[in-house]
Order: sequence, then C-alpha cells, then structure tokens
Amino acid sequence: MHYIGFDIHKMYIYGCILNAEGDVVSEGKFDTEPKALDKFLSDVDKEECLIAIESCICWQYIYDYLSEDGYDVILADPMRVSLIATSRKKTDKHDARILADLLRTNLLPRCYASPRDIRDQRQITRHRLSLTNLRSQVKNKIHAVLLRNGIKHEFSDLFGKSGIEYLYSLDL
Repeated sequence: MHYIGFDIHKMYIYGCILNAEGDVVSEGKFDTEPKALDKFLSDVDKEECLIAIESCICWQYIYDYLSEDGYDVILADPMRVSLIATSRKKTDKHDARILADLLRTNLLPRCYASPRDIRDQRQITRHRLSLTNLRSQVKNKIHAVLLRNGIKHEFSDLFGKSGIEYLYSLDL
C-alpha cells in the first residue's frame, strides 16, 4: 500500500509517496497539469494507494481529476492538520510528507467533499451573490458622488430608464 500527500499550490504541487512502513518511495515538485500529475503517479497502482490533499483554493480540480481517474482521494481539513502537525519547519516537502504520514497512520482529519454537481451549483450561487454585491456597491458609490456634489434627484429609481438618462446628462 502507498500513501500519497499532495501540497497543492496555484502553479505547482509537491508530492510525497510513502510505503506502508513510512519510508519515502518518491517525492518531488511538479506543475499543476494532468500530464505532470500522471507522470508523478506513473509507478503507483491506483488500487493500492490513498491520496491526501488539503482543502485549499485550488483543491477541486486535482480532487476531481484524480477521483475520475480511479484514485481514492481524501480531502484533509487544513486547520485540524496544522493543529496535529505543528512544526517550525514549514516547507512544501514537509507538508506533503505530513499529509502522507497522517494518512498512513489513519490520523488524517478529514473534511467533506461535496459531489461535483453540488459544488458547481454552490459556485454559481456564490458568483451571483458576488455580482449582486458589486452592483450594490457601484450604485452606492454613484449616490455618494451625487451627494458630494450637492445633486438631488426626484427619481424613485435612479437606475431605471429615466434615471440612467438623467445620470448621463450630468456634467461631473
């Protein structure tokens, strides 16, 4: 059995493969692209390994790619991992090895990975909320500019058709 820990970053991944005794079989840094990931895992049997990755900003792509390829991937809770594996030594190599070792010893704090379709729906909802908040901020800034310039208006909806025409007519 092999235990693999991936410390994932935007531009690269640091991976560490341990055997059942905890000895390092392989480790290294590679790009976050499928070919590089496949090359790093080329000597590992999918049926005979477990992979640990931390939940971070870019975990979903790696998780989905490996899961769809038949690997057993476990999502680790980064806050609880850092509590267990406190160390002054904070390197990618160390982090990947810690993930693999916690997985090997069955001490890896796990977190729930929602199915892809649920994550996609959540992302759409978050994105819509973000755009709505951005629209509100822009409208508030326009109201503030008008107030700072002493401009009053009689529109119930300044951002309706008539209100927009009025805004375009202003010389600010």
